[in-house]
Amino acid sequence: MHDRYQFLSPWTRALPQGGGCVLAVAGAGGKSELLRRLLRHYRGEGRTVLWSQTVPHPAPAGVAQAPAGTPAKRARALLRSEGALFAGGAQLAEGRWQGLAPDAIEALRADLQPDVVLVEAHAATGTPLRHDGAAAVWPATVHVAFLVANVAATGRIWGPRVIAGAREPSPVTGEELRRVTREDVLHMFVAGDGLLAGKPPAGLVVPFLTGFGSYRDIDGMFAIVSRLWEHPDVKLVCFAELLGDARRDAADLTILQDLQLATPVLEGERVYAVYPAEQEGDEAEVPQAEPPDRALADSPDPAPGVPVDRAVGDSPGGEGDASSEVPPRAG
Repeated sequence: MHDRYQFLSPWTRALPQGGGCVLAVAGAGGKSELLRRLLRHYRGEGRTVLWSQTVPHPAPAGVAQAPAGTPAKRARALLRSEGALFAGGAQLAEGRWQGLAPDAIEALRADLQPDVVLVEAHAATGTPLRHDGAAAVWPATVHVAFLVANVAATGRIWGPRVIAGAREPSPVTGEELRRVTREDVLHMFVAGDGLLAGKPPAGLVVPFLTGFGSYRDIDGMFAIVSRLWEHPDVKLVCFAELLGDARRDAADLTILQDLQLATPVLEGERVYAVYPAEQEGDEAEVPQAEPPDRALADSPDPAPGVPVDRAVGDSPGGEGDASSEVPPRAG
């Protein structure tokens, strides 16, 4: 177990900087808010951002939209004028949009040539944790894969309102209600069908633990971080004090002020990023995503060889079906 660590400040230092980089998010308990933070970060740097999804999910508020069938030339012009664009499949009930197939997102990456692509790769559950066996649907290219779980679920009663896939509202152990533990949070990552087992084959893998302001257990948090570092592909772990809706954030902020946990390093961001420290006197290598394998051209026209009549939702070979079903995880 690692007992020495270093902070990466700002936490965004590990992120790729443009060039068509793809950042995808899976898990539960803060995925959409993390994507919004990434959008604000990259737009603040003047980058153009394409936001898409491989699973059914609501479209992000305040972002221009290009539904399936929008001509690629029109979508690219909209991205350049607005700076950010959401591209999804057909609109479904309750404000959700169908997802796009991974190869259709790759086609958009080539046609629209954004600086950054953000992808929601796991269906929403509305719960802090998930144990529903649903596999993430990763895009064809991933430079950073964020795996999200909410540690604020620790101590809450195990049930379907807390954990997606829980079958009972209040399982009983002996005479006590079953409550979510730190081990339950870890299980979401390290189980045979957990988030790490379903990670993409390439890219920087970053577990992102939300709800730290409600968790309030620093020793417990670093115990989780140390366990995650035992996985050979995990070099960096993030955890956030405030990440969720405004009401929860306000409550967390009150708790943090009472505990006086805020530090100058985190002021404004309230996100910790930590990686294992080397032995005394050695300098640890800062984990960073590999840069994209190609730089996208800054041109108002489609990339060479791209069919001029291709539209949002089409695969590289022509028309492609949007991904509306989430396949079960193997095993």
